[in-house]
Amino acid sequence: MRTKITLFLLLLVGTLILFIVYIEPEWDAEKRFQENRLQILGAEAAEIDYLRISTPTNAEGPELEKSNGSWELTRPVRWPANPFAVNRILSQLQFLERETSFPVDDIGNSGQTLADFGLEPPEIVLTYRTRGVTHDLKIGRVTDIGNRLYMLAPDEERIHVVNRSLLDSMSISFENLRSSAVFSTPVFEIHSWNLQVRSAGNLRIRLTRRDNSWIFETPIRARANRAAVETTLGQIVDLKVKSFVGEGGGDPSLLGLVNPDLRLTVEGGSSRQSVLIGNPVPGGSDDEFYAKKEDNPTVFTLEIPFLDTLRTAQVVLRERRLFSLEPDELQSILITREGGESVTLQKLENGIWQVVTRGADQALQTMPGDQAIIQRLVDSLLWVQALPDNGFVSDAPSAADLERFGLSIPLWEVEVRARPSDQPNEPVSGAPAPETITEKLLIGGFEGTGTDHLHAKMEGPGAPFVYLIRSDILRQLRSRSVSYRDRSLQQLPEGARITALRISKLGTEEVAFSAELLTDGASWETSLGSLPTDTRDAAQTLVELLRNLEARTFLGSEFTPYVVLAGEQRPWSYLLEATIVLAGGPGSQTTPFRLYLAEVTGGTTLIAGAPELGLVFEARQDFVDAFSALVFDRHDPGEAPLPEPAVEVPAGEADPDKPPPGDEEPAPTGVPARDAAPAPAEEATSPADSEAVPDIP
Repeated sequence: MRTKITLFLLLLVGTLILFIVYIEPEWDAEKRFQENRLQILGAEAAEIDYLRISTPTNAEGPELEKSNGSWELTRPVRWPANPFAVNRILSQLQFLERETSFPVDDIGNSGQTLADFGLEPPEIVLTYRTRGVTHDLKIGRVTDIGNRLYMLAPDEERIHVVNRSLLDSMSISFENLRSSAVFSTPVFEIHSWNLQVRSAGNLRIRLTRRDNSWIFETPIRARANRAAVETTLGQIVDLKVKSFVGEGGGDPSLLGLVNPDLRLTVEGGSSRQSVLIGNPVPGGSDDEFYAKKEDNPTVFTLEIPFLDTLRTAQVVLRERRLFSLEPDELQSILITREGGESVTLQKLENGIWQVVTRGADQALQTMPGDQAIIQRLVDSLLWVQALPDNGFVSDAPSAADLERFGLSIPLWEVEVRARPSDQPNEPVSGAPAPETITEKLLIGGFEGTGTDHLHAKMEGPGAPFVYLIRSDILRQLRSRSVSYRDRSLQQLPEGARITALRISKLGTEEVAFSAELLTDGASWETSLGSLPTDTRDAAQTLVELLRNLEARTFLGSEFTPYVVLAGEQRPWSYLLEATIVLAGGPGSQTTPFRLYLAEVTGGTTLIAGAPELGLVFEARQDFVDAFSALVFDRHDPGEAPLPEPAVEVPAGEADPDKPPPGDEEPAPTGVPARDAAPAPAEEATSPADSEAVPDIP
């Protein structure tokens, strides 16, 4: 039984092998033969390199020829063909199938002629060339039934009936057969382009792509504005032919094309295309000009509304930004003012900026940077730009020019160090990463009186250019490191508590204010409950401000035992002492905190010194208000006692020890009158900055 099954399976496998080897290829060959019999041209259509479409009204017809892989119209004008229209015709020819056919000899037996089928003369004659041999494909009228076409085979022995889609593909106007584009190179392939402007003394302008940027190579070597260049390139590539100037193309000398006003050349991939732009078209729009390609005699018109941009490309397309760096690439900023010290800002690996200074022993020290202030500085620096109209002052200044512009000894120098975006982060050791980029901005004098424009240039070889910039950048430049310090001086943790507050007047035994928490679990609201509302609110506000103490501005990075007010050195007037209890572990840690304070000047200025922090600063307004309420605004002690009855004194018997009216003794100094007008504001400066050059606002 098993032997029979095995023999049966072997027979089945043999039959399958015989079918695969011998029978199936014959079926495929027969199928291909039948398909080829249905197709009129078939694969032959893929080798077509010449086409001409003739009609009774246009015997010559448009001619197209394939050259170097591209189709081109050769008649009635020489011009690149529309690839979509040509490919549609070729596709129809390649897949053209007959639905039926009959010999030409048979139509005579039925009393018909080729004219009855619209084939003598034909409605359309399609002439094509393959392998150097030219053939004519004659197309007749549409059939009475079925909406099909009669077509005479190239050998003129048979008439085929085919789908009329071939007629639709060839019934196309000349405007649709030609390409409307002046340039055929896409923007992303363009690596350089040139301009020659006759009206500017045959000025030659050349721009070249470098990685992701563009540079001018002539008339000067400078950076170009990438966005502006690519926008202009997009407009160039989008130029369209508006119309052709006759078959002869007109006289180029009369159209301004022998010595054109503008020669525009685009290079990309392996192609180089040049267009000459001549005179304006009479009666046309303001932007319509005659033009022709350098290697093509065909004259055409086009609208080019951005012609002024091309004529002034060396200015309009030039990069106006002085720095070429991006914010995320920065590593450090060094700011130096003429005759002053340098300010160094450094960005850490986590993106946080810090201020680097030198202490009294010249050792490097760091301070936390004010991220908002430094970010405004970075944004302002990297977007310092030449003015749009007259920002490019000189491309080759002399030594005398630099001195005249205030750039031989600049007012400010700003050096920026950056890491290219493809470089690794700087190591923790602080060693600079390889191939770091350094750019330095020099800021000179003002353009003239009554202007906010400054002269500036970048230092280094290949950067001789002098620019005019706005003076807004000066608002972000500071000559003191402490000006970029974080305004936050103290931030107590959540569990920390301020348990005592005392304000005393230095040099006397007077205590302006003193309070403490009554018990460990007490709050300031309950501990200050016996005080007047204004005093209680001021004390609570001051406690909250001490928890998160911030400065309005910094005046010095070293604490001194005196303060400069109105140009005079004066001792500190008040001492604020706070007791801070830090919770944690088995017990609590008590830490004292001290602030030395000057007199309030102008009602808004209060200078403070923090010896533990080594800082002199100007307190914020809310701190000034709370401090003033506790120190100067005394609560009303109650109604004053009624005066004693006046005793009349005879004239001439006045008390000799009592001063006459109007000569009363002044109130004791040191206690300001409650309703007195505020004293004029005094200039408040830090001793450390008393000799420093003030910042330009």
